[in-house]
Amino acid sequence: MATPITIPDCARKLLEFLYPTVDWNGVMFFAGKPWWMLPGYGAITIPNPLGVCGYRIYLGDATDFCKDSTIDTIVHEGFHVQQFTAVAGGCGFGMVRPGLTQYLACYLSVLSYDNNPFEVDAYAQENAFAACRTANKIKVCDCTSGEPLLDPTALDALKACNEKLIVTRPRLPHCPWWSWLLVPIALILVLILAVLGFIAHLFDLLNCTYLTFQSRQCVQWGQSARDECNQWADHGHDQCNDWRDDGYETCNEWGTSASSSCCTWWPCSWGCQALVWVFTQICTGMVWVVNMVCHGVIWIANIVCVAWVTIIEVVCLVWMFVIRTILFCWWR
Repeated sequence: MATPITIPDCARKLLEFLYPTVDWNGVMFFAGKPWWMLPGYGAITIPNPLGVCGYRIYLGDATDFCKDSTIDTIVHEGFHVQQFTAVAGGCGFGMVRPGLTQYLACYLSVLSYDNNPFEVDAYAQENAFAACRTANKIKVCDCTSGEPLLDPTALDALKACNEKLIVTRPRLPHCPWWSWLLVPIALILVLILAVLGFIAHLFDLLNCTYLTFQSRQCVQWGQSARDECNQWADHGHDQCNDWRDDGYETCNEWGTSASSSCCTWWPCSWGCQALVWVFTQICTGMVWVVNMVCHGVIWIANIVCVAWVTIIEVVCLVWMFVIRTILFCWWR
């Protein structure tokens, strides 16, 4: 039976250091395993069956944070979280997440846990971490005082040993190209898991507290995503203006060069100068039109981006409302 736990600050600081793009407030940790987990697996990371963006890490028996093996497990499972967040921010409905779908598609393409590219990358991260820890005698959670406390030099020592341990850009592994052909089958499996997971976790007493937090997270994600849309649009408008200024400059430089090449005797010089002026104005006008089109495309794209984010945010909140109503959270 799995029991929710609060991991020590040293372990949390390590995860935040190695995977800074993950919102660790949305990740729950458990001692033990889910009842449906097959024997032989020590730990597992799954999307929260009732959540939208959150995840659950089941550590099995690896709950003694004074042991190096437990820290290695945390690093491995934390890497899976950042893998899943590489697609759509790791969000979805219950266990229906793009990252989990891709995980199963990759598994089906090789029919092997050990050779699944998701696991290959996660074990590579775990082994690289363990190598640095062993070679430099790094103890992230120092237990000399009797409880696990963060060694203030540990994180810097890890960075000095191997900067690649710090994942600043969430990424998916390189799965065989035919894994994409297996996505429909993987999606069916995910839908089955989602239904079973929903039923299995429906009466978890922690759900109401978690779902309240998840509702706030929907709003926070929506605001953050809209800000990114607007920042992208601002950058796009600036780029349009830069192209416009470069275009005007090119037109004027051409006009100046062409004028200097005109014949010097009248009326030839007058006709040449007039022709150059006309072409310069046409050039400038074309630059202006292209600039307006550029701004228009950016403006429309920004509206679509903001609207899409808002729709997802509303759906997220509605989903949370429905689940909280089903669980009678409003009356607890």
